[in-house]
Amino acid sequence: MTGLVETTADLLIEYVERSRRRRRRRSRVLRSSLFIRSKAGMKRLLAVLSFCLVAASCQEGHTVGSNPVVSSPPILETPPKPPLYPPESWTLIASVTSVTPHPCWRDLTGVTYNNLALIVSRAEAMRLFVYWDPTDGIEYVGSLSGQDFSLAGINPGGSFSIGCASGGQVEVILTGRVSGRFSDDGRSISAEEVLSYLVVRTGEQVDVAFRWAATAPAG
Repeated sequence: MTGLVETTADLLIEYVERSRRRRRRRSRVLRSSLFIRSKAGMKRLLAVLSFCLVAASCQEGHTVGSNPVVSSPPILETPPKPPLYPPESWTLIASVTSVTPHPCWRDLTGVTYNNLALIVSRAEAMRLFVYWDPTDGIEYVGSLSGQDFSLAGINPGGSFSIGCASGGQVEVILTGRVSGRFSDDGRSISAEEVLSYLVVRTGEQVDVAFRWAATAPAG
């Protein structure tokens, strides 16, 4: 009987020891599998973090700047082309020296016009044609004595309307006179011109005086 009990005790001890060994093996396997899964997860996490860091680095290295503001090229002002006058035209510069005071005329004393032209026909019956622009002007006819001349203006058009400085229009008749002389070489003129505007409605006369300096064309 005693031997049976001892044998049974030995078997029970051996069973317990085996059970302990099996539990230790399962625990080691479990810990190993947990470690492996944690390592794989860590690898995936590191991969994600690496990707984010690389993407951020790429964005910093290739920062998209704001569109540069392109300034408009400066607008170059084209100088006005000189009027097309006949090739034989003299260059005429006329400066206003006085203006009769009148509500319809501004006092332009001191203003210089340097885009005028002059056609000179020098003969015993001398003629000058003053171009105010390529299509308008006044013709002077008179006498020449040596280098000196005295001419009167011709206005075949009669009366016409001009703008009044104080507003509206005014009907006028234009006449003119010019006197001066040629230089010794005959290639320049200095003269005094007076344009007279007769106001038709009132009979008033407004005189605008100019000083001339004219130069013959080259050649």
